Amino acid sequence: MMVQVLMAFIGSLGFSILLHTKKEWLWLAAIGGAVTWCLYLICANNMNSYFVCNLVAAIGASLYGELMAAIFKTAPVIFRVPAMVPLIPGGSLYYTLSAALAKDNIAFAEKGLETVITAFAISVGIVAVNIVCEPFRKRA
Repeated sequence: MMVQVLMAFIGSLGFSILLHTKKEWLWLAAIGGAVTWCLYLICANNMNSYFVCNLVAAIGASLYGELMAAIFKTAPVIFRVPAMVPLIPGGSLYYTLSAALAKDNIAFAEKGLETVITAFAISVGIVAVNIVCEPFRKRA
């Protein structure tokens, strides 16, 4: 578990560097990725639902982004996007396309559904937090 959280931290840090995040915010953005993956793992250990686990983790990442944005008076996306990196369904998308190329319709349907459910849960989590937090954001 600790190795997974460390890899989530490193992945989010690398993505933050690619996005040219301010140096003083790099570590905070990477911590968001580690926290997001911790939420996912805790949820995954307690239930067997891709949707719920990704939804909980996406809500956590979005709330983290909102909190950091309020503290540092910046846009939430600066912290939210790197925090979401560990949730990206890259593995399931790869296996979906691999099954499609191998003409394995059963594996294609299973992995394809997993990919769509994951992406949908992430988007629902982001939208839910945006709807709740929008009235509280200060406009410049």
